Amino acid sequence: MLSDQQAANKVFDLEALRRYNDLRLELIEKREAWQKKIASAPSKIRPLLEARQPKILSAQQASQKVAYGCGKGPAFAKHLRNSANYILRTGLLPENCQGQGAAHASLLNDIRVSSKLRLWSDGLIAEEEGGWVNKLRPEKLRRYVNEFLFPSLGIESTISISTATSWLKKLGFRLARHKKGVYVDGHERPDVVVKRSQYAKIMFEEIFPFCTLYDGPDLVKVEPSLKSGEKLHRVLYQDETCFHANDQCNSIWVKEDEQPIRDKSRGRVVHVSDFIIADSENGRLALTEEEIGVQMRLPVKPPCPNLELEPAGHPNSGTKKPTQKVAVAMDRTFDQAEWIPPPPPDGAPSYRLSSFDARRIIYPGSNGDAWWDMPQLIAQTKAALDIFEAKFPGDIAVFVFDCSSAHEAFPSDALLAHKMNRGPGGAQPKMHDTVNPMTGETQRMVWPMNYTGRDSRGKSLAGQAKGMEQVCLERGLLEVLSKENKGKVLAICSECRKSQAARDKAAKEAKARSEEIEGSGMPDLASRGSFEGEEEDIERVTTCCMQRLLSSQPDFMVEKPLLQIVIERRGHKCLFLPKFHCELNPIEMVWGQAKRRFREMADGTFPRAKVLVPESLDKVSAQNIRRYFRHCDRYLDAYR
Repeated sequence: MLSDQQAANKVFDLEALRRYNDLRLELIEKREAWQKKIASAPSKIRPLLEARQPKILSAQQASQKVAYGCGKGPAFAKHLRNSANYILRTGLLPENCQGQGAAHASLLNDIRVSSKLRLWSDGLIAEEEGGWVNKLRPEKLRRYVNEFLFPSLGIESTISISTATSWLKKLGFRLARHKKGVYVDGHERPDVVVKRSQYAKIMFEEIFPFCTLYDGPDLVKVEPSLKSGEKLHRVLYQDETCFHANDQCNSIWVKEDEQPIRDKSRGRVVHVSDFIIADSENGRLALTEEEIGVQMRLPVKPPCPNLELEPAGHPNSGTKKPTQKVAVAMDRTFDQAEWIPPPPPDGAPSYRLSSFDARRIIYPGSNGDAWWDMPQLIAQTKAALDIFEAKFPGDIAVFVFDCSSAHEAFPSDALLAHKMNRGPGGAQPKMHDTVNPMTGETQRMVWPMNYTGRDSRGKSLAGQAKGMEQVCLERGLLEVLSKENKGKVLAICSECRKSQAARDKAAKEAKARSEEIEGSGMPDLASRGSFEGEEEDIERVTTCCMQRLLSSQPDFMVEKPLLQIVIERRGHKCLFLPKFHCELNPIEMVWGQAKRRFREMADGTFPRAKVLVPESLDKVSAQNIRRYFRHCDRYLDAYR
């Protein structure tokens, strides 16, 4: 016996089916009329009629039109078509099977199981007996049920993750998610696309043909075919990240009447800077126990005589100076950084390495280590070069860094026109000697020590920077500027001043972020010499002012970042990822896997975090890292 509502629904369906059938027949007749018209038309105009013939799908179009006319959607249109097909096959109206499914038995209905799970969900089961700690998760419920509860009750069955999730909901829990805003970047900005294409071309034409690859589901090792004189290349990716002692998951299981409360502080910071390489035993740039044993038999490298130390690290809050010092970064202005030790004694092949692992972990913050900065990164990179050359002698290392102001910082004596004054002396860096592109002769950017000239205040200019005007004069560029600007030569024009203002603003904002956000990275962001909007004015004329013209000179344009100089002087290669393309760096997935484990195991205390961070990173296997390499390579291949 049908209820009134069921009877009304049945009448509604029958009326809809009638209208559907009438409309379907009309569309069929319309389609057949077109076909007859085309068949009877002269052959010359037949192609024109075929092109104009509307596409008629009688059943689909009729069902959609009836459904929309009834205030329904695509699902009801599909229901009409299925019902019509059922009637054509059987001659009967389709039966309504709703509500005829039988209830399935569940082990959760067992009072022994449900009572124990109530105790477990309330945290009253000890950890050694399968109880959960810190965060309630379906994985922990499944482990408790399969490994502790069911064996104790003599139940031979097991449950899956989906069943554990369903049981948590039946126990009165829900999944609450912490949401953040949407970040929009310049991933497809025209200048970024150009840099991405250039990077992909270098990798696929100059790097990958000389690299060992890992192919197939089993990551079979595929060696490259090297010709005589070619060397094996090994790609290394570098990045930094921060673990917070009180890092929290975005979602947590809570009771129906509870509201998740997030702690205000994420806790102390553990900063990690690391290199990964697919060709090592553990996926990282580190020596094995056997290789360390070989190193321990080598003599210790003597210290550099008269080695100067420079402050390292962004100062902690409330302190005037950085809390540590490191050897000065390799720079053309520091001769001792190029010091070569004497040959090893007793015929030893080399000196012992200063470190056997390229990973660096620091604990910045109040009363902690100084923040990570460029001198520390240079020191780590030099140690990484030593480890690589000891582990893979004769091979070429390809270091890949993220595109950031810190990573692409220039040496202190680099040729950067935006750091120069118009006149000599003053607060401008002393830049290295270069070659005058106009004459091919050596051009000094600093006055010699025996120079007798003085500035407007009467101070000696010996050993001082020359400034833009003198450099342009020696290159014959002042005449070009005077001719192009009707005799008016500017040090920096209004358009370039806007560019400089944007650069200064970006550096100031980056510095503010580094002070506001713990572990945000390196403070010396102004040393890069570029800003986000610099690509936008590339097409402007280069003769507007001295700064712009000098910046377009060949020797100024080919200036390399300090990291690249350090690496290439050792005979290796250095590349920088295009902006906004962190998906091309496989170490990002290493961070993700390590942080997932860290969040599951962390208890919110700093001592526990210090132990968990290296453990979580070491848990990322070499097989996974090789898969991450292949994953990023496929992304890069799609961008070509």
